Amino acid sequence: MRHEGRGPRFIRIGRRVRYRMSDVIRYVEENSVTTTESSSVPNPSVVH
Repeated sequence: MRHEGRGPRFIRIGRRVRYRMSDVIRYVEENSVTTTESSSVPNPSVVH
């Protein structure tokens, strides 16, 4: 995602890339999707 210009803000320190926790949290909150639709694909983790 970073190479496409998407994702949370980052800091480059030499060759390393670091993320501030606040930027990651903000990114997740802004890009979270909630849906009320039920999935047509059964959840394999549900045991009947």
